[in-house]
Amino acid sequence: NTDNPTIFSLSQNYPNPFSTYTTIEYTIPKETDIEIKIYSITGQVVKTIQLRTQKPGSYKVIWDGKDYRNKRVAPGIYFYRMEAEKFMATKKLTLLH
Repeated sequence: NTDNPTIFSLSQNYPNPFSTYTTIEYTIPKETDIEIKIYSITGQVVKTIQLRTQKPGSYKVIWDGKDYRNKRVAPGIYFYRMEAEKFMATKKLTLLH
């Protein structure tokens, strides 16, 4: 982990593909609000992980393959997107049975 990152970054989740949970790592260079959303392949938001204002640093969040109702989503391809100020990045992940 980087103690003092100089850029916003979003890493590829791991493991990928996954069956029970996956880890998403990101870094922020200054104090800011972070939002990470999980989208279905059709573009529907299935889960929002809204993280309050965070200080500069490296962070990890876990997604357990469940939607906002805490129900397991169908296996398939999903996307996760991080937004922080003017930074936005999207990555693809695959959920197995």
